[in-house]
Amino acid sequence: MRVGRLTLKMYVYSILAVHAAIFVLVASIMSFRSAQLPERTFLSQHLAADLWHRRDDPDGLQAQVARGMAFSVPVTVYDTEGRLIASTATPPLPMLSQAQVRRLEAVGHVDESAGFFAHPIREGGRFVGVGIANLNPPFLARHAPRMAIPFILVLAASLAFARHIARPLQQLANLAKRFGRGEMTARARFSRKDEIGDLGRAFDDMADRVTGLMAAQQELLVNVSHELLTPLSRIQVAVDLLRDGEAKQAKDLVSEIAQDLAEIERLLDDVMTVARLDLSRVPDGATVMPLRRESTSIDELIQAAVSRFRAQCQTHQIVAEVSPVLPAASADRVLMRRVVENLLDNARKYSDAGTTIRIRASGTKNGVRVAVVDDGTGIDAADLKKVFTPFFRSDKSRSRSTGGVGLGLALARRVVEAHGGTIEIASTPGAGTTVTLDLPAQAANA
Repeated sequence: MRVGRLTLKMYVYSILAVHAAIFVLVASIMSFRSAQLPERTFLSQHLAADLWHRRDDPDGLQAQVARGMAFSVPVTVYDTEGRLIASTATPPLPMLSQAQVRRLEAVGHVDESAGFFAHPIREGGRFVGVGIANLNPPFLARHAPRMAIPFILVLAASLAFARHIARPLQQLANLAKRFGRGEMTARARFSRKDEIGDLGRAFDDMADRVTGLMAAQQELLVNVSHELLTPLSRIQVAVDLLRDGEAKQAKDLVSEIAQDLAEIERLLDDVMTVARLDLSRVPDGATVMPLRRESTSIDELIQAAVSRFRAQCQTHQIVAEVSPVLPAASADRVLMRRVVENLLDNARKYSDAGTTIRIRASGTKNGVRVAVVDDGTGIDAADLKKVFTPFFRSDKSRSRSTGGVGLGLALARRVVEAHGGTIEIASTPGAGTTVTLDLPAQAANA
C-alpha cells in the first residue's frame, strides 16, 4: 500500500500530537506523585506498624493487608533477621542487605532509588523490624497495558484520518494534471459535505466554465465563418460580373457589399474589443484598459442610438422614455453608444416584427439607469446565467437566421463594468426580456 507524502506528513503530525499528550500526562502524574509523597510516606509507616503489631492475629493481619491493597500502598514488613511478616505488595518488596539494615537502625530511614523507602519498626524503643514501601504511584504500573490499547487505536485512527484527508486531495491533484493535459471530461464529482467536498465541487465548476468557454471559442470560428460567407459570396459574384463585362449588374451589388463590409467591420471590432477588455482585467476584476472618458449626456446618447435604430430597422416600433433631468456620466461615448445599440439590436433579433421596443432612462441615487425592454421570445432560466458569456447564444437556430456570434451582451457587460457600473437581465420565456444597466454619475469636480 503506497502512502503519499501528505498522508505521511499528517500521520507524523498526529503521532507528535499523541506523544505531546502522553508527555503532558506523565508530567501530570509525576507532579501528582510529588504532591502525594509526604502523605504516602506517612501512610506507609502507619500501615507497616499496624502489620507488625497484628503479626500474631491472623484475621486482623489479613484485614490490614486487604486494607493496604485497597489503598494501593505497597508495603512489606520483615523482622530484623529478614523473615517475611506480611506484605500488601505482590510479589513482596525485597529485604534490605545487612549493611542497609545497620544503616537503617542508625539513621532512621533509608531512601532507595526508584521510589523505595525503608523505615525501622520499633517496639518499646527496641529495633524489631523493617518496613519497606514503594512510594511510586501505582497508576502507570497498573494501567500501562490498558493505556497501550488506546494509544495503538489513536495511531490507527490518525492514519485513517490522514488518508481520509489526503486521498481526495491527491485525487484532485491528479485531476488537475489530467485537465491540464487536455482531458476536458476530468471531474471530481465529490459527494462529501465538508470543505474538501466544496473544493471538489469548485474544481468541477471551474472545469465546466473552462470547457464551456473553449467550446464557445470553437463555435466562434464556425459563427464568424458563417457571418463572412454571405458577404464574401456577394463580393465574389460582383468580381465575376466585372470580369465578364457586366459592370451595370456589378454596380447594383455595391450598396449591399458596402453594407456587408460595414457589418464585417463591426463584427471584427466587437471581437477585438471583447478581447482587449478581457486581457486588460486585473485580478480584482477591475480593468486597466484606457477609456476615452468625457462628460456624456445620456439623453443625447440614447437619442442618437434610437435615431440610428429607426433608420436601419423599419420592422419594429421603438419608444424612448427618457427622464427630462438626467445626470451626466463620465464615459467613453463611443463604447457606451455601442452598448445601447447592441441592446436595441438584440431586442430586435429576438422579438417579432411589429412589436414595440422600449428604452427607458431615469436618474438614481448614485447615477443613471437605462433599461431596454422587448416583448420577444425571452430566455430560458437555464440560459439566463450564461448570456453574458462571450459567444454564447441561447437560441442557436434563430441566431443563425438573424446573424451574430453571441458577443452583444458580453461586450455590454465588459464596457459597463469598465465604467464602474452594473448590468442585469431579467427574462420570461414568451413574455420578453429586460436588460438594465446602472452607471455612476459624473463626479462634481470632474
